[in-house]
Amino acid sequence: MTCPSFRRRVITIDAPRYEYRPAVLPQKLSPCALGNWSAARLSTRLGTSRLWVEYSCDGMYHPRPNVNNGRYFRKRMAASDALERIVFCDHYPDVHYISAIDAESLDGVLSADLPCLNGPGGPPDNRVLFVGNRRSGTHMHYDLPDNVVLVLEGSKRFILFPPEQTDDLAPYATHHYCSNFSSLTDRDLVSRATACADSITLTVQRGEMIYIPSCWWHRVTNDGFSVSLTNLWPVSKRRREMPSYRRYADALARHGTGDL
Repeated sequence: MTCPSFRRRVITIDAPRYEYRPAVLPQKLSPCALGNWSAARLSTRLGTSRLWVEYSCDGMYHPRPNVNNGRYFRKRMAASDALERIVFCDHYPDVHYISAIDAESLDGVLSADLPCLNGPGGPPDNRVLFVGNRRSGTHMHYDLPDNVVLVLEGSKRFILFPPEQTDDLAPYATHHYCSNFSSLTDRDLVSRATACADSITLTVQRGEMIYIPSCWWHRVTNDGFSVSLTNLWPVSKRRREMPSYRRYADALARHGTGDL
């Protein structure tokens, strides 16, 4: 059977009906709608394109104010080299993670292949791609936009906390660049998730989407080789008045940047 062209696939989502609580959305994309996001296919499509690649010498990176000014360590690499280090992660001492790559960049090489999501306000303002393996992920943090993560390949595990847990998650002070990250260790976070009735722990599989509302804390880890697309929408004025939103928005303004 020949699959219909996934290049024209548009998925309408209704995330706000979940009333500001994370949820795996009921729509699940078929393999035809997703397309081929294997490492071999990505390597063929991207080839020697140069990407900014996140790397760490001790597993999933935990931003800290006293290391690299709270920023990620990133270096420019050929996409094929980065993918080799991600796929064969057990053979390399450093962990590599293609994180937050603008989906519209790279001269449209990938954007035409990505499923398009439409929310109540239209398409997302930004779409970013993540490619990693089991030793990579993103430490506990929160973002300002509403977020829908679509898993294109593999699966990802999420631990989430509501904004009301901000103080208990001990974020870094707002004069630090990484002020939207928790200072707690992974072990402490897992223990807190077990003890906190308001926390959510779940796994999102290939073809599934998870809605993460603005300012909800989340820790993300990859279960084996994984490719995902993060879709970001602006939030309402009411959401922008939340203390956790104002806290991080003020920090970004202080650092003179619109994002991290």
